[in-house]
Amino acid sequence: MSAVKHVTLSNEGTANAAAWLAWFAGIALVPMLSRNPLYLVMALLVALAVYLSTPRSSSLARAWRLVLLIGTTLATFSIGFNVLTVHAGDRVFARLPDALPIVGGPLTWNALVYGVSSALAIATLLVAAATLSAAVRQADLIRLLPSRVATLGVAGAVALTLVPQTIAAARDIYDAQRARGHRFRSPRDAISLLAPLLGAGLERALVLAEALETRGFGSSARQVARPRRWPALAGAAGVTIAAVALIGFGRVLPGVALLIAAMALAAAGAPARSQRTRFRPLVWDIPSVVLALVAGLAIVLLGLALIDGLLTYNPFPRLTTPPFDPLIGGAILLLLTPTIWSGQ
Repeated sequence: MSAVKHVTLSNEGTANAAAWLAWFAGIALVPMLSRNPLYLVMALLVALAVYLSTPRSSSLARAWRLVLLIGTTLATFSIGFNVLTVHAGDRVFARLPDALPIVGGPLTWNALVYGVSSALAIATLLVAAATLSAAVRQADLIRLLPSRVATLGVAGAVALTLVPQTIAAARDIYDAQRARGHRFRSPRDAISLLAPLLGAGLERALVLAEALETRGFGSSARQVARPRRWPALAGAAGVTIAAVALIGFGRVLPGVALLIAAMALAAAGAPARSQRTRFRPLVWDIPSVVLALVAGLAIVLLGLALIDGLLTYNPFPRLTTPPFDPLIGGAILLLLTPTIWSGQ
């Protein structure tokens, strides 16, 4: 009798999807909660180090590199836009004629510092998202979702991969056209790129729809006659509006707490689904446990720093030297842990 051999589909020595999700939450907290350029530079360097140590051999990873390039370029241009449009602060380095619309007025170092901080925050979030995309398959992330929101998770995953997949398809079509001797000399030549790109997109959408239909997407093997809990969904909508208002007025911590409450209400109001089967269970090996514990510790330290007001920094109305707390710096450095085993 031949023995049945269990094959592990995940890469040996790498953390699981839940641990990587905890890492992403920890690194994303810094640009979401602080505009201190010192902490943002540290978070960007940490995210970049982990990104460079993570294998990125697929065409989707190459597409993410282009997304990073476009995103960081737009973030850099936002610095100049902020300097030209925000005429506030006590450190003036130049002045444009007041007759100029929008850009006329004093140009301040305060606006420059805030623009740089915002650009660093955007770049950090983009690099962290690219790292998570390179390290974890989206199917593994969807398996972490509760059964009530699994359908929404699949739809969100498909939407998130739209841009990288389109960029990867455009690159392949461009290389194929160049290999056939076609040269792009004017915007009119873009038709030879856009036409097959549209056809490839429609074909990919059709194949995806057929695959989802074959796997019974949106249906259940056991229909449960339980209506949606509309009061819970209405409450979730109201709490979400209140959370967005609080975050818009600078009350980040209460706003994030209300967002978590809104997600809980939305999950409670979703229609019940039958229990899902999982082909591969979530394995908590040593790298996964270490990364989850380290990311959890970093999240706790950053949360305590937010409560104490240590993450707060505003260059307006007076430009001051940004403070630096070694405890916060250590919490950010803890997120370098994936570089220990990544790429092995």
